[in-house]
Amino acid sequence: MDSTFLLLLILTVITFSHIPLVILPAIKATTPFFFPGCKVQGINPQQWLEDTLQKIPDHNIQKLEELLPGYQKG
Repeated sequence: MDSTFLLLLILTVITFSHIPLVILPAIKATTPFFFPGCKVQGINPQQWLEDTLQKIPDHNIQKLEELLPGYQKG
């Protein structure tokens, strides 16, 4: 999965979940670091993205850090 696909997928999620478009520059800026970060942590980015997109609708907004790749409860 390349970064263009990831951005399009995120745009789709934003469109249908009514997330403000103001965050798009932040998403675009962090995308180049996403894949190497997943690789270092041994995380499959595609699987993580699929799982996260399924969790978003029911997830508590106060606990968004739990959706980050490699998050472990302390």
